[in-house]
Amino acid sequence: MKLTNMTLPTETKFGTFQIESMDATYFRFDEKDGDFVLDPDFFIVAERDANKRQHPMSKDMYDNLQRELLNQFSSENNCD
Repeated sequence: MKLTNMTLPTETKFGTFQIESMDATYFRFDEKDGDFVLDPDFFIVAERDANKRQHPMSKDMYDNLQRELLNQFSSENNCD
């Protein structure tokens, strides 16, 4: 699984990323205590109808994505 199109969180906005080959799906994350933490409740799908944009996230999906998110940043830090 490759994370793409990543934007870092700011004081007023969540960070976001996508998964390669899932062009219309976005995941949100924030920074807490120096770590990046995936929003555990849902992910967003690009959809005209606002009532259909949010989808629940399973525990397995959350765990896998959280691990990838942390790996992404630990890999970048090890390249310095």
